[in-house]
Amino acid sequence: MRDLTKYRLERSEEFLDESKMLLENGNFKGSINRSYYADFFIVSREEAETQYNNAAEFYEAVKKYLETMENATEKISRADA
Repeated sequence: MRDLTKYRLERSEEFLDESKMLLENGNFKGSINRSYYADFFIVSREEAETQYNNAAEFYEAVKKYLETMENATEKISRADA
């Protein structure tokens, strides 16, 4: 996951650098285009991180639930014995 977010951040920086060069050379449309993609990669990086974090939180919640159920099952088994 970290590789993906790193890649998207690097791509964003590349597009931003290109945007600056194009602007300095008077290519306004090209500069706007590159700025758009710089923003796109930042937003997609943040979204990927959010999805990863949500999945990790869900995994931990399920793991905790399963441990709780396992403990409850063990207590019931001991009580029946």
